[in-house]
Amino acid sequence: MHKLLLTILIAASLMLGPIVVSANTVIEHVRSASCRVTVSDGSGSASVVRRSNGFAFVLTCAHVVDNERPIYLDSIAWGGEATILRRDVDMDLALLVCKPDKYDNVKTLKLADKELEVGDNVLAACAPLGIPLIVIHGKLARERVSLVLGEMMVLDLAGGA
Repeated sequence: MHKLLLTILIAASLMLGPIVVSANTVIEHVRSASCRVTVSDGSGSASVVRRSNGFAFVLTCAHVVDNERPIYLDSIAWGGEATILRRDVDMDLALLVCKPDKYDNVKTLKLADKELEVGDNVLAACAPLGIPLIVIHGKLARERVSLVLGEMMVLDLAGGA
């Protein structure tokens, strides 16, 4: 089954108010803190939300990893095998833990301290259908709508990212 995952991230630098950074700087930061998740029957994307004592803690969607073993993570600068630390099917979130091969290269994203609202600037780091990780940006036009068509899950991000 092919799995399509778009991880919505509020770019911390876009929300810094008076601090001005280039869009390329923000996109490169998101790319460096994101990775591709590969399981036996597909792939998706994830974001590193914390690193500690040689481990990376990675957030992805629960439907990407199900209860799969093994789970592999790879980014532009590191890789490794991961295990599921926590999984919430109702929220479609999974927290993975990984001991990356190049820990010093692992970057993290700061999670937003507010809920998404229509009109917010968002970035989506995604690796749909096995393509290399890409980052796109836009504005959130409405809340997420999910639709399952046969074995394909479609996530409609509603006109923005």
